[in-house]
Amino acid sequence: MVNSDELSVDTTAALKASECNTAVHVPQRKVARVTWSKPCEAMFVHLAEHNPQELIEYLHSRAISTGMRARAARAAGRIKDSAFALRVLRSLLDDAQPMVQEGAVQGLAANGTDEAKRILEQVAHDSKVHSGVREAAMDALDLG
Repeated sequence: MVNSDELSVDTTAALKASECNTAVHVPQRKVARVTWSKPCEAMFVHLAEHNPQELIEYLHSRAISTGMRARAARAAGRIKDSAFALRVLRSLLDDAQPMVQEGAVQGLAANGTDEAKRILEQVAHDSKVHSGVREAAMDALDLG
């Protein structure tokens, strides 16, 4: 039995990565000594924290499902450069897929800055925005 206090960050990330389960097949990715056989939320979070540019590539990829792109959008809220994260998330609010837009809303909620909250307020009250996305923004603001 392994004591979790003895695990390195990379081992912990690898254990989380092993929990990912999706039908999408892509070539094996190796990022900072952590390997994933396919895209998953743990990988997106790792990329947001360590290699945001690669995360952006996934956000614009049509090689992964809309659901995976939504998970990547949610992870983008964890990008350390808040201004960069906000630009990325704001652009995703214009994505053709409401599921990706909702992921962007969740990313904005995770970002937590005053600017992110202002964007969420705009989304929550914009009648042109898909109703599910507006509802997610209201939930993020605790207005729902």
